[in-house]
Amino acid sequence: MNRFRIIVIICLLSLSSQYVHAQLNVELGKARKEQSICLHAGLMRNFRALSSQHILFQYDSKTFYLMTMKRSCFGLRDTFRMYPGGSGQACSNRNDEIMYEDKAGGRESCTVDTIDYVENRDAAKALIKERKEARKKQKDEE
Repeated sequence: MNRFRIIVIICLLSLSSQYVHAQLNVELGKARKEQSICLHAGLMRNFRALSSQHILFQYDSKTFYLMTMKRSCFGLRDTFRMYPGGSGQACSNRNDEIMYEDKAGGRESCTVDTIDYVENRDAAKALIKERKEARKKQKDEE
């Protein structure tokens, strides 16, 4: 019985340290929007794929991150589990990869391009639209 209590205590301590680390990362991410933003594995539980290239992560009721991939990722819209590849976190500006699984058990990976702090889902969709229009304008000028 004592071993079980010890294991439970260790698990609770581990989870609380991940929460504190994630909270610190959220605050740092807000302060340094222009610099690399990293999302830890613990933040990758509450997400919604907005397209095959964009994922919206919700940390709490007021904190959202939009992750944009370098390319369109097969099966991303149907993913139900996601985790960072290798380091336990996925960062912008480092060519980090995320791994994801679809409901059929297929596993894929995709490279992160940017991670942006956004106010909410509508702001994320507006940012996606703004970037798409900017790319189109740039192509038209070339």
